[in-house]
Amino acid sequence: YVGVLWTNHWFFTDAPTDPLPPGVTYAKRRGYGDGVLELHAGFQLTAHGSLRGVFVEYALWLPQQNDPGDGFKLARDHFLMVTARF
Repeated sequence: YVGVLWTNHWFFTDAPTDPLPPGVTYAKRRGYGDGVLELHAGFQLTAHGSLRGVFVEYALWLPQQNDPGDGFKLARDHFLMVTARF
């Protein structure tokens, strides 16, 4: 199977209290979160049609938008998952 997803993540943290140099400020929140395009591909290692088996899935997360005020920036990530259903 293959899949394409759009996910959005919001990070709610306290405002930083670190002292900054004169004239430097933190970015303000924009409110739109951090958007990620997820690409998934997987397959079943056992007989087709069986509800039982071992499954392998690969996912690639590609950041598409970043709210600079939340203090986080998501990076490109690769995931490999192996699951078993009995």
